[in-house]
Amino acid sequence: MLIEVNEKVSKEAYELALGLKKFVVSIKQSLSDGWQPGSDLPVLLQAVILDLVPAINGIDKIPEEEKENLEAFVTAFLLPVKSLAFELLKKQGV
Repeated sequence: MLIEVNEKVSKEAYELALGLKKFVVSIKQSLSDGWQPGSDLPVLLQAVILDLVPAINGIDKIPEEEKENLEAFVTAFLLPVKSLAFELLKKQGV
């Protein structure tokens, strides 16, 4: 039996970790059919602009978040990394 548990996380740290996760997933998807710069680069640039740039805007607040609540700060990175690990372990076509 499983239960759902809510976690409190640091906002800026979570957004950065989630943006990095999305970017890695975009790279994986772009390379799934081999490296094709003409079609892959626009997708990767879009991922950087949509996922990473907004997250990087708050990067200067991360040291404050770590001091404010270390557990929420660490959890903010762990959740997207856990999700990324499962994404990378998925078999193609499943």
